[in-house]
Amino acid sequence: MKIQIVLSCGLLLFASLQLAGCKAYLEALQNAQSAPKQAETPVDCPDVELLGLSDKGLLDAHVYCAKIRNKASYTKSVTVEWVDMYGQTKNSSFNVPAGQIIEGRLSANNGIERKPQNLRISACY
Repeated sequence: MKIQIVLSCGLLLFASLQLAGCKAYLEALQNAQSAPKQAETPVDCPDVELLGLSDKGLLDAHVYCAKIRNKASYTKSVTVEWVDMYGQTKNSSFNVPAGQIIEGRLSANNGIERKPQNLRISACY
């Protein structure tokens, strides 16, 4: 009988510690969600336009490309940034000839990975 009481008190103590940990986690999560998000500063790239994302699918494999237009009279180097399915930020640089539209390859996958998210121009020269 004495062993059962000690065991139940130990479980009660463990459960109360877990509950306190959950409350702290929920409070931190609410604070993070209520904090204002910093606005991304747009990159000033005159004469460069990001036309979107294209999918060059072949059976179950996908190749994702960024469509970029250069309206300038000279070649520009453009860096495109995106977020992959694991939340990692990746980037690629492309040379866009004067007056041309290119499709720069971002990633190739086997159909399991989702398409790149938050595609944007991060730099241009």
